[in-house]
Amino acid sequence: MNTQVTDADKVEMEPSKFTIYKNIPIPPQKRWRRKQKWGFLKEMEVGDSIIIDEGFLQHTKKEIVNVRAAMHRFGFKCSQRQQDDHTFRVWRTA
Repeated sequence: MNTQVTDADKVEMEPSKFTIYKNIPIPPQKRWRRKQKWGFLKEMEVGDSIIIDEGFLQHTKKEIVNVRAAMHRFGFKCSQRQQDDHTFRVWRTA
C-alpha cells in the first residue's frame, strides 16, 4: 500500500489550517482486545459454566451482558442464574 503524498494529492486551503488530501487509501480496521479477553470462551463445551463474582452490582450485570454477547458472537447459546452465594453463573447450553 503506497501512502506517499505528493503535491498533486493535496489541496491547500488558504484561510484554514486544514489540508485536504486526495487518493489516500483507508487502512484496514484493527481488531481490539475482544479476541484476547473472551477467547477462552471458545474452549467451552455444552454444559460448561463460568462464575462471575458479585462485585458492584452494576459492574456485575455489565460483565454478564458482555460474557453473553461474546458467547453469542461465537455462535453459542447460554443461560445465566444467580447462585445462593450471590455469584452469577453462565452456562453454555448449545
